Amino acid sequence: MGSWILLAWCPARQGFRKFVLSRMDNPHLAAGIFASRPRAQWDCLLNRGFGIFQDRECEPVVLRFSAERARWISEQAWHPLQEISFLPAGSMELIIPVADFREIKLKILQFGADVEVIKPQELRNELRREIEKMRHLYKE
Repeated sequence: MGSWILLAWCPARQGFRKFVLSRMDNPHLAAGIFASRPRAQWDCLLNRGFGIFQDRECEPVVLRFSAERARWISEQAWHPLQEISFLPAGSMELIIPVADFREIKLKILQFGADVEVIKPQELRNELRREIEKMRHLYKE
């Protein structure tokens, strides 16, 4: 948990990339001088969507949490642009922008039956498949 990630310009790909420092085998200083890019070019890459994967366009993910988890979740900051609304029965909906489902699926799975993906359908389907695989692992 808590990996260091470097956001830097990649000359080979001609774009900004995120590099996980712990995955670098043999880092070394490169020759030459590099000019820093204006903040406006890279700032949006940091918090555009939930998680580190930011390569695609974001779409809103709507999660409904049980009344038992609602207060606890409402006190957490998942994303600067998150929206929270409480429902009459005490449950809560959280809306966050997501560019890639990999990380949000892991986050959702840790809450088990206390969370339901309302939208998008594609994420619901991916979780359904994952839960089915898990069910097969634990059947008697």
